Amino acid sequence: MFAILYRDILLMRKSLLLMLPILLFIGLSVPIAVSGVFLMISIILSSINFGYDEQSHFLRYGMSMPLGRRDYVLAKFLPSWILGVIGGLLMYALGRLYFLQSNDVSLLIGTAVFLLTVLFTAMLLTSLIRFGPEKGRIALLVMYFGLFGLFSLLGKTAKNPEQILGWLYAQSIPALVALFLVVGLGLTAICYFLSIRWMQMAMER
Repeated sequence: MFAILYRDILLMRKSLLLMLPILLFIGLSVPIAVSGVFLMISIILSSINFGYDEQSHFLRYGMSMPLGRRDYVLAKFLPSWILGVIGGLLMYALGRLYFLQSNDVSLLIGTAVFLLTVLFTAMLLTSLIRFGPEKGRIALLVMYFGLFGLFSLLGKTAKNPEQILGWLYAQSIPALVALFLVVGLGLTAICYFLSIRWMQMAMER
């Protein structure tokens, strides 16, 4: 697992060096946009690495070595966790120092950034493993647009959005953080186990 992770980091090195100036520019220009930068970086790098494995037929030959499916999938999931933690901590610091938010609100923002980075990347990897690089990206786009349409529909049909927001802010933020963690990590775990189950399809492509 660590050998795959090390190889992926070497493959991502040039891409990361190219993305760092962009991250710095966005951070200085629009600090709130940093919340989405780490998600974008995680998704792009995961797509590049998996696409490289597909083109080089690494899955077919790699599984003939003492390398388990769990190890491979875990090595693919770990970079998103690292980026998610960095993004979450950075947004927490920005919330406290730049936006002057309370500790609870900053914690909620940081947790949301971490979970979105980890969960969306997990969904992407699961789609790539199940359908392959091309069909996987299409399936993921359909899913994202479907979720966006669902939330837009809920927003338009809500009779009193301000009342919903007021109820949300009235809740205990630590409880919301705990709820987000349980739901987000639970969905990520489902993606992880589905990815392991569908690895055979990826190996036979």
